[in-house]
Amino acid sequence: MHTKLQTASGNEARWCIHVAGAPFVFYPAYFQQWRYGGSCMQLRRHKQREYLFFALLALFVLVPGVPHLQAQGLSFTDVPAGYWAADEITRLAEAGVVNGRASGIFAPDDPVQRAELIKMIVADFEAEGLDLPTAGQEAGQNCGNFADVRPAAWYYSYVQQACQSDIARGYGSTFGPAAPVTREQAVTMLMRAFRMAIKAPAQAPALPSGFADAASISAWAREAVATAVALDLVSGYQDHTLRPGAVLSRAEAAVLLVRFSDRATQQAAQNATGQGTDPAGTGTDTGTGTGTGSTGTDTGTGTGLGGNPGTGNGTGTDTGTGTGTGTGIVQVPTQPVALAVLGYATVDYPGDTGSLQSIQNHGQQLAFIANFTYQVTADGMLLGRPSSALVAAAQAAGVKPLAVVSNYVNDIGTFSTSLIHTLLNSPAQQVILINNIKNALEQNGYAGVNIDFENVPATDRNALTAFMRNLAQALRPQYLVTIALPAKTYENPADNWSGAFDYAAIGEACDFVDIMTYDEHWLVGPPGPIASYDWVEQVIDYAEKAIPPQKIMLGIGAYGYDWTTGVRRGQLVRQVDIPTLLKAHGGQLQWSDDARESYYTYTAGGSRHQVWVEDDKATAERIALAQGRGLFGIAIWRLGHEDEGFWSVIAPRP
Repeated sequence: MHTKLQTASGNEARWCIHVAGAPFVFYPAYFQQWRYGGSCMQLRRHKQREYLFFALLALFVLVPGVPHLQAQGLSFTDVPAGYWAADEITRLAEAGVVNGRASGIFAPDDPVQRAELIKMIVADFEAEGLDLPTAGQEAGQNCGNFADVRPAAWYYSYVQQACQSDIARGYGSTFGPAAPVTREQAVTMLMRAFRMAIKAPAQAPALPSGFADAASISAWAREAVATAVALDLVSGYQDHTLRPGAVLSRAEAAVLLVRFSDRATQQAAQNATGQGTDPAGTGTDTGTGTGTGSTGTDTGTGTGLGGNPGTGNGTGTDTGTGTGTGTGIVQVPTQPVALAVLGYATVDYPGDTGSLQSIQNHGQQLAFIANFTYQVTADGMLLGRPSSALVAAAQAAGVKPLAVVSNYVNDIGTFSTSLIHTLLNSPAQQVILINNIKNALEQNGYAGVNIDFENVPATDRNALTAFMRNLAQALRPQYLVTIALPAKTYENPADNWSGAFDYAAIGEACDFVDIMTYDEHWLVGPPGPIASYDWVEQVIDYAEKAIPPQKIMLGIGAYGYDWTTGVRRGQLVRQVDIPTLLKAHGGQLQWSDDARESYYTYTAGGSRHQVWVEDDKATAERIALAQGRGLFGIAIWRLGHEDEGFWSVIAPRP
């Protein structure tokens, strides 16, 4: 046996032990197998553990006959040797920072959730001996009051720590533990932890150059992203993009975390010996940083943004300070320009306040409401009365209200094919209708219109397109022109449900469109997913060929259906009513890996029931999909059907 102390990349100390036969392992050190046998141990700075390590090391090296500790060999079946993030995942797993999932898998490609990332940051920084002090009363004053973070939850203490240290903030009364995390969100959290650990202030925001989508970085994330890129902690993709709104995977989160914590550990060690400083600075070509000198009266050194050391004269008798400059091209990653959220708002019966309460409680997460208001007549008139309460609530919350105009007929309880056919083929009545719509928007404080024409005959395809163009010409740009489109995965102009809707032509006429990606299986038909994940992806694949993604909203249903075996028609089940259903019949929701949606089966009155529902978990997956595909937003049908957990996976509007 012999030992050797060497310096590895990043100036991290590694004590390498060459032992014939078996590797030497001591938690929380990080080991790598040597090519020629033996092990390489990377020390993990964790307060007093290093001293314990050296004591044990001396025992093993100096005292013969002591048996060697064996590595447990943590591994995941879906993270093979050679996988691009294997080293980082293994390191974090051995330290207890990350855990696998069922059947020995890590699920590296799954979106990382807010609670998971928060736990990873807090646990790893603690394992590295990096302090995350409280940021102050103002930052952490609501940390114990998140409605969706219960004291019994596994992530409760981590969220508390992250909130009190101002690493992550909630969305008003909620935190969103199950929400997916975007690249810019993750970088912002990590940079806050980094600064807290090395006690360095933030700099003025800078918009980096060199990336095609740099301008899409949210204003609140620019400084963190710019600094991370300048420090080479974050880099863009080969197509020179940062994709700030792209959802981060579990593997990507592991790699980013290791980069940040390793650099923080290195910086903290340099600060302790009088070198280094705040590595942050601003600018696109040249960065600046300030350094704290070593104890004494001599010279301190600082690390500039581009990584080149600078020097300055120390001041005082204890600590010297210096300023260094370096050059570096600042590149940047992105996050959600959080998805724009539209909620359909209705008053289904006198005294129905479900939509109103959703707007009042979650207005900060909405960008638009679409008030189901008007029904057209064959002669171009509008029936219905706008809800002044819904419009006022939306305006008070800074939400833009849209008026829904549809061909729904109350007397027949559905969308009228004959009515819309007559109207679309009557140019004079169309002129009357467009004028009436414009007057209604002006008189009632609406920001625009949402057209919801359904059951349109396929033969009226050109007529519908012409109407939307005429409507846009009359209303834009003073008012927004939007439409609800039926979901389809391919073009079939003869289809009786979707054939009338020319995606490309209508998308060009509108400010944005809402694609109704729900009712893949509906209440009059066989049971099945409301919107299976693969089907939703296929709809987006087709839509993006015709409509720019920045004009597309993905429809999300806050409901499900309860089908009874042998009964032709199912029953609507609101998302908020699911707990009551489970309590009444026992059992719990099951998750379909194929549909990526929840379902539930039960027996009542001797009949077998099957329920499918878009719940919080399904919503989070579709939000991640929308973000990953660069869509404009999501549209919820409808406000008042959702439960509180639904909002935990939706970010506040920008």
